[in-house]
Amino acid sequence: EMPLVADQLLKQKKIDAVVVLGYIEQGETLHGEVMGHVVHAALVEMQLKHKKPVGIGIIGPGATRAQAEARKVGAAQGAVRAVLQSLSVLRELA
Repeated sequence: EMPLVADQLLKQKKIDAVVVLGYIEQGETLHGEVMGHVVHAALVEMQLKHKKPVGIGIIGPGATRAQAEARKVGAAQGAVRAVLQSLSVLRELA
């Protein structure tokens, strides 16, 4: 779901960047790991397609609820910082 929403947002002229936050919990199979790789690859591809930064603050795959709780603020802040830094560099290059 996140790549589709991010793609639709990035198509809009008024949107300069997107930050995607999420949590892929620890499961009994490797499904979460596969989804983590697929989602990450799709978001990076979108960044290049739209020439707009995408901050990725996804915890996991395989994180426990306690790990996610402990890391959620830092992951979100890191994703926002990365997007702001990318926007700054892109503006300097323009």
